[in-house]
Amino acid sequence: MNNASNPWGNSETAPQAQSWIDESVAVLEEKNFDWLHPFEETMIPLDRYVESGVAFIVEHFRGFFQMIRVPIDSVLSGIEHFFQSVPASIFIILFTLLAWQLAGRKIAIGSFISLFIIGLIGAWSETMVTLSLVFTSLFFLFSDRYSLRHLDVT
Repeated sequence: MNNASNPWGNSETAPQAQSWIDESVAVLEEKNFDWLHPFEETMIPLDRYVESGVAFIVEHFRGFFQMIRVPIDSVLSGIEHFFQSVPASIFIILFTLLAWQLAGRKIAIGSFISLFIIGLIGAWSETMVTLSLVFTSLFFLFSDRYSLRHLDVT
């Protein structure tokens, strides 16, 4: 045998290079549908669809979102600062009165109890951030509605 073909210098045949490409592909076991566990495997890859959609939006509309971020952020910061600066007891009373006037007595009682429990569990600051997001959304919704109505556009 030629030593050039066998770098180890012995008379055995040179080992063949084994890689995952050369290996025979194991036949994948086909999984039958299991009626007892129907959602064991993902059938609709929604996560990949969402990720690719978000990547497309970021790639093509990043400038637009950065442009509208400034007014939204300023309104959000102002509302959040206001909500954080009002004492919790005054906020609970005012919010309960607002709920009573807009939605009735049962909603007002539910709002009072909910806000009181939120304060007891220590999530007051986070709740004010969440409410500021909601009120910022309402602000832009109503300002858009008003501007369209003012321009006689329906």
